[in-house]
Amino acid sequence: MSIADEGLPPTPDGDDYSPEPTLDDRVQADLVRHTERIAADDRVIARAQARRIEHLLDLQDWSEQPRVASRLHGNPANIRLADDNAASLTEDPARAAAYNRWDDREVARRTIVSETACLTRVAERTIDRQLNEARFLSSYAPATFAAFSRGEISYRHATTLLGQLLTLPDGGQAAFEERVLPEAKRLPVSGSSTRPAGCGRSCTRNRS
Repeated sequence: MSIADEGLPPTPDGDDYSPEPTLDDRVQADLVRHTERIAADDRVIARAQARRIEHLLDLQDWSEQPRVASRLHGNPANIRLADDNAASLTEDPARAAAYNRWDDREVARRTIVSETACLTRVAERTIDRQLNEARFLSSYAPATFAAFSRGEISYRHATTLLGQLLTLPDGGQAAFEERVLPEAKRLPVSGSSTRPAGCGRSCTRNRS
């Protein structure tokens, strides 16, 4: 039972009063218990969001297959061409041939965006942005995505770091992740290299 459900002992008269040590310990223990539950929820949410990104990637990869894209478009001539190429070409040449069929790829993209937005009740523009973020996170920020998948950082941390990474030359991205990720694991998105003002001692506890 939480101490909130119990009556506190009356304060004794006189100047020699000192808090009850056992009660002080219980307050600190309850603080840890309550805040750790919330932190655990955040880790679960982050891992679920990372799985969602993986599913968005799977959806993109599936929709970009030539025979799938042509059918999502629904153009009979393109469907036949995609089927012919699949029968006569290996996978990479078939994809290269399909790449020039811009209409298939564009309609396929619009279709998966529309269907996902409808099912999740999210704006199409948001789904389109999330598809791009999923691709960029997996391609340009592998360490960030790995930390996100483990629940060590939030979705906002991941996308904020991604935005910074995309402004860097290719050679500097891995070094940037190595330097910044440890800070991202312990600070809010707007945090700096020092502990934020008002952050209690318990903020230094391990998030894992």
